[in-house]
Amino acid sequence: PRRTPVWLIASLGMTGCILYTDPVNVKPTVAIEGPVVVHRRVPWVFKAVVADDDASGALSVTWGKTREACPADPATLQRRTEGTGADIQLEPGTELGSVCVWAEAVDDRGARTLAVKTVEVQNQPPTVAFDSPGAAISMTVELMSQVPLRVNVEDADSSSGTTVRWTVSHPTLGAVATGLCSGTPETTCFVPREPGPYEVTAVATDADGAEARVGTTIT
Repeated sequence: PRRTPVWLIASLGMTGCILYTDPVNVKPTVAIEGPVVVHRRVPWVFKAVVADDDASGALSVTWGKTREACPADPATLQRRTEGTGADIQLEPGTELGSVCVWAEAVDDRGARTLAVKTVEVQNQPPTVAFDSPGAAISMTVELMSQVPLRVNVEDADSSSGTTVRWTVSHPTLGAVATGLCSGTPETTCFVPREPGPYEVTAVATDADGAEARVGTTIT
């Protein structure tokens, strides 16, 4: 390694000589810190932990990702640089599945080391919360009156929207029909025909099948 005196002495009869050798440049080390599960449309942040005991200058780190699991031999990876620096925020893709994140450290004499990390891109479920009949655990309504059912749905990583499915059940009536409210056809309603309780559940499903549900009780 550099910074370590290196010499060899050979004895040739009565004559001695000193042979000087060029120092060996030791490769830097690099490891990737960051999540193993990420979501679409949410920035992915990774950090490179690098070290080089014999480097006299600064290390450089380049980053990238490929749409595949990391190969057994990182040298076979098809790479395209997407950024530099010790920390990187990679732009998320829109596809689900495996992604290989790579970081390459290079020292001031050109020695380089490649690190890879397989990351799984998973579908983030939507979030759902009652707008009507409200977020309360229970509420009271009049018999034979329309009860509007509305939820607020958000889905951070899906661009295809979500669908909402309603179920209303009663201890003796069983499943209770829901339908569009009269006068407000964009809203779902049900009509309580017997005293409650009525269990109301909303299930929001995104384009990739992930679900979220919320429920409340109406008396």
